[in-house]
Amino acid sequence: MSSTRSIRLAMVILLMATGCSSLVLRDSDTPLAKTGKVLARFALVFPTLGISEVGIAARSRELAVEDYHQTLLAQVAAGTMSAADAEFLYLLRLEQVESQNAAAAAALAAGFNQAGQSFGNAMRAYQPPAYVPPPRPTSCTTNNIGGTLFTNCY
Repeated sequence: MSSTRSIRLAMVILLMATGCSSLVLRDSDTPLAKTGKVLARFALVFPTLGISEVGIAARSRELAVEDYHQTLLAQVAAGTMSAADAEFLYLLRLEQVESQNAAAAAALAAGFNQAGQSFGNAMRAYQPPAYVPPPRPTSCTTNNIGGTLFTNCY
């Protein structure tokens, strides 16, 4: 019994360590690839208690910084920005992302999800929207077309 549990734990740790960065959704992904990644992420949420989503979100932010760096380098090459300004903006964005990743990891270690709710209260905090009936029509018009009466209310 304990060997099965340890095998499952090892599989979850292996999936978390290797699979998270490949599950980041990119604009260049095909619809089939996006569907597969979403299904894989959904399958990882419950066994890892959301830890996989923290890793995927961190990798997604890191990829965004890499794209931003490439954009800055293109602006330097085009002569619209100095290399010193580009380096400053890149380091600033990198510092912001690293602090976001550290805050997400600290919140996870404290038992909170990325929205700041404890894992036990996350579902209880959701309030479904209340039903609001549509307004009653305020005026109606009736037309006789070919012997048939048509009524429109608005």
